[in-house]
Amino acid sequence: MKSEFITLDNAGEEAELIQNFLEDIPCWEKLVSAICVYCDSQSTTWRVQISMYNRKSIHICHIYNIVKHLLSNVIIFIDYVKSNENIVDPLIKGLSRELVYNSSKGMSLKPLKDERV
Repeated sequence: MKSEFITLDNAGEEAELIQNFLEDIPCWEKLVSAICVYCDSQSTTWRVQISMYNRKSIHICHIYNIVKHLLSNVIIFIDYVKSNENIVDPLIKGLSRELVYNSSKGMSLKPLKDERV
């Protein structure tokens, strides 16, 4: 869960930079909405939604507070994505050929061979 919170923190910082950049453009008339961050960890998405914090997870307290701040200021919102529907899994995990093929197809990448292995 700690690595998920670190990733949410980093993504939130990037989202905040993008929002600040867009708001500084003089011709940009649209309001910048919250940026969706997908997370495949149910425990992390659940932990962010509750406001109660226990002593078992004190080691991520600072990062948790940053992520809660980003959520409360409508900079990001977190959406759960199932692991088998997460198309970026090949970038962070070792997967079977079929899952890599399906993920690369989901990212609109062309396979080396046009046939399914």
